[in-house]
Amino acid sequence: MDTIGQSSSYGAQAIFWLIVSGLTFLIPYGLITAELGAAFPTEGATYDWVRLAYGHFAGAVVGVLYWLSNPIWLGGTLAATSIAALDALWGSSFSGNQFAETVIGILFIWVAVTMNILSLRYMKWVPNLGAIIRLALLAFFAILVVTSGIQHGFHGSIGGFFPTDTTILIGVIGVIVFQWIGFELQTNASEEMENPQKDIPLAVYISGVISFLAYAIPIAGVVLILSTDQLSNVAGFVAAYQYASSSVLGGAAPFFNHLAGLAMVFVLLSSG
Repeated sequence: MDTIGQSSSYGAQAIFWLIVSGLTFLIPYGLITAELGAAFPTEGATYDWVRLAYGHFAGAVVGVLYWLSNPIWLGGTLAATSIAALDALWGSSFSGNQFAETVIGILFIWVAVTMNILSLRYMKWVPNLGAIIRLALLAFFAILVVTSGIQHGFHGSIGGFFPTDTTILIGVIGVIVFQWIGFELQTNASEEMENPQKDIPLAVYISGVISFLAYAIPIAGVVLILSTDQLSNVAGFVAAYQYASSSVLGGAAPFFNHLAGLAMVFVLLSSG
């Protein structure tokens, strides 16, 4: 959810690079994760795999590098996207109010940290519910985009699907590859699985297909519903949802916008 706006800001080319990265990175990455997760079902995931192969020091370095991005991701992208969603969908005045944004950001970070500190036994419902709400929200958005396009036409276009400026690859590929990463997190619960040799590969396969569709469909929706000058890094998905909602739902849009705002915040929390 947090990277859809960033990816779609590059226009229809983002869909092309999404497909390319899916073939060249997502599939090999998923196969490697499934193989290692099934062969070494430990909760340490990448740390344990590297430690078993190269020793404790190498494992520690990988662990530090892997988690180093989390403070920036959680306190930056996720918190900023949450604030943008509330500001747009609730009609609030968070944007530009540094104090309010700081308070919301701190609360967001500490709620996410607390949920991660608590035992998986009690908090595993959070990512599960977050995934369900995420898919429901994206499906609702897809329906709104199609309905809005039929009734009012599309303002965007996928005419620039094939890249003409390869320098865009430098910006878009990092975002797209980052959004694929996460399969190894499923192996953190492998010790609690009854049959990890079967469950982990199946989970990787299913989540890989769902992830590809869950990114490709909304990115295409944002590109189609918004004109090129309306695409933005953070609020692209929110702006597209807001436009589609107002054009299709009419007077009921504010009610559904409030629900969507809450849903987006919870989805982003469950991602952190």
